[in-house]
Amino acid sequence: MVRQKHWTIIIVTAVIAAVIIGGGIWLWQQYKPIEQPNMATQEETTQAVRTSQELMKELILKNNPNATVENYKIFEEIKSPYSIKTAVLFGLNPDKTEDACCSEPVGIFINNEGALGKEYDILKGALNHLFLDNVRWQDDKTVFYDFVIFDEGGKQATEKSIEVE
Repeated sequence: MVRQKHWTIIIVTAVIAAVIIGGGIWLWQQYKPIEQPNMATQEETTQAVRTSQELMKELILKNNPNATVENYKIFEEIKSPYSIKTAVLFGLNPDKTEDACCSEPVGIFINNEGALGKEYDILKGALNHLFLDNVRWQDDKTVFYDFVIFDEGGKQATEKSIEVE
């Protein structure tokens, strides 16, 4: 009899301990702070889906707020073989501008998965003698291109690069 009473006390004590511990764990889970996922702001979400055309307009207005953006066009988009990033060559659209100067791209930027990269190049000056050409990706973070001067003296190309963040 004593043995049976002894086991009954042990079992009742174990059940009570399990209920107390289980209840404590349940309460702790109810009141512990839940980590919220890093929610993107409205601007970041909008930025993530922008096209190269929209990014080009943003870049043009950033550099020249008085520019007529409709007079520009994208000449070529060169996709990275390493990711979905794209190098974008753009310039004045000869069909929409009175100047016959601009049949070659004079700007380059990176469309970094819908976001405008911080590095870019926009040529200024006598644009009938300057343009950008021969864009190629070295790796996922580096784009090479040629800065070309073409005039009566011939054609000179200087290699430049853009580092992608």
